[in-house]
Amino acid sequence: MGRAAAGDARAADGRFAVGFLTASVRRVIAAWVAAVSGDETELAAVARPEAIEALLHPPHSGADGECTRVVVRDLRVTGITFRGIDAAGVPPAIRIWFAYTGRRYVEGADPASPGTGSHDTQGRFADSWTLTLDGPASWPWRLADGSTWRLFSFLGYDFVSRRESAEEYRERTSAGTAAPGLTEPRRRFEIHADFAEHDEKIGGAAMTVIERETKPTREEAEELVYPVVHAATTWRLGEGDWRPSLNYLEVRELLTEPSRPRPA
Repeated sequence: MGRAAAGDARAADGRFAVGFLTASVRRVIAAWVAAVSGDETELAAVARPEAIEALLHPPHSGADGECTRVVVRDLRVTGITFRGIDAAGVPPAIRIWFAYTGRRYVEGADPASPGTGSHDTQGRFADSWTLTLDGPASWPWRLADGSTWRLFSFLGYDFVSRRESAEEYRERTSAGTAAPGLTEPRRRFEIHADFAEHDEKIGGAAMTVIERETKPTREEAEELVYPVVHAATTWRLGEGDWRPSLNYLEVRELLTEPSRPRPA
């Protein structure tokens, strides 16, 4: 949320105070987390019925009008962002998105039905929600509508973070690309990106290797690899105001040389 806009709204109406907005958003998200685990009681108090229907009981998922329900297991919220504020709207509204991981699927009325989505595989998702200022005085911000994407669709590219396999290690070291002379190496990460410059309709790949103590987040990985992406684009097209975008981003933690048994 823009702090200037929030400040102007707060001056006119205390319900726009940052602390109150933050508490409202967290309450709605907590109610949704309970709802996708099976208890919709709290969500009914902080969301419009049509928002609950859209987020928990998506249409056309069940056969012949069968009742459906969104379920998320092992859910972990990984980020919450205020996207905008419309203090002059009727009713006033705020927009947020939040990212989460979990096993998300839609189940039907029949517990034996496999439904849709993955019961076994962790996915990354992002929800975009609108909260409107039209609830009761005790808690006026209500969830008005929302949509869910797999994180690939929301970001525009897929993100993978993993360890290098033993086979990849053997291929890399046999090609002579392992860093020599490191007896106690720091953690090393290879960041790989596929990209495209859509105006010129060209694509390519870029890679950089870094050493640090912690695994880069998605945001850090994007920032670290983007100069390499831009350099690769410039090498292909020459100097210009290029705007390459990512199609794929991967962080791979490189293995160090396995310890060798001491001679007898």
